[in-house]
Amino acid sequence: MIIKPQNRYLLVEVLESEQEDKPTILVPEDYAVKIANEYQLVRILATAPDSPLFEAGQRAVVEGHMIKSVDVGSSPQQLVLENYVLALVEDEAV
Repeated sequence: MIIKPQNRYLLVEVLESEQEDKPTILVPEDYAVKIANEYQLVRILATAPDSPLFEAGQRAVVEGHMIKSVDVGSSPQQLVLENYVLALVEDEAV
């Protein structure tokens, strides 16, 4: 199944950041906490037709709590509104 973003949304892939060792906290099994990182590095996979500022393949920093996870098809897909893109990330020129 192919998702085509609309209304200025971007289809993104969250890039895993290096996790530092954090202390473990034990909580009951039915306790659910969803903590989003304040900022996330993502790769843009697809853009809405009305998003002329971005293109597939770019890497960007977005507000982590604004990433929407949508369960469609076999795996969840992540979408973010282009307004929540804080910066584009490019490799340094050698």
